[in-house]
Formats: sequence, structure tokens, C-alpha cells
Amino acid sequence: MKSDSKQSQNKKLEYEKGNEMNFNAVKFIDDCGGVSEVARIMGKHRTAPYRIIRSGYIGSPLLCKLLERNPHLDLNDYFNKDTQYDRDSK
Repeated sequence: MKSDSKQSQNKKLEYEKGNEMNFNAVKFIDDCGGVSEVARIMGKHRTAPYRIIRSGYIGSPLLCKLLERNPHLDLNDYFNKDTQYDRDSK
């Protein structure tokens, strides 16, 4: 029984690795008006958007603010499939 459970977990990990998505923060921030504009909207120093770029994480309250100010943007355009584990991409 334990080996079946391990096999199931391994398959799940393989599936998750094959379907990872990366957020393209650079493109999103550029399309929202650039680093200075995003920092202004955040109410933070101009370097704050670089933290988003470096980490690839953006909080949902900020995301909502940016999308409210840029309703023409489609959030789906900023997610890229991670092809590191994709056998077909090599």
C-alpha cells in the first residue's frame, strides 16, 4: 500500500512540474506604465516594483489596483509556461 501511495505522489509531482507557470512581472509592470508609475500607485519608493520583478510575486490588492487603472490588460497574457521540465520543448 505504501508504494502505491508513493507512486501516486510521484505522478502528482511530475504533473505539477510539467504544468508550472511563470508570471512575467517585467512585461506586466512595463504595460502598467513602468516602474515609476507602478511605484506611485503602490505609494512606495521607485525601487519597490523591482522586488515584484525579482520575486515574481504580486499581491492581489495591488494587482486589482493596477488592473482597475489598466482595464485593457488581460492578465492571462503575463503567464508563461515553464518549459524547463517540458520534454517536447527541447
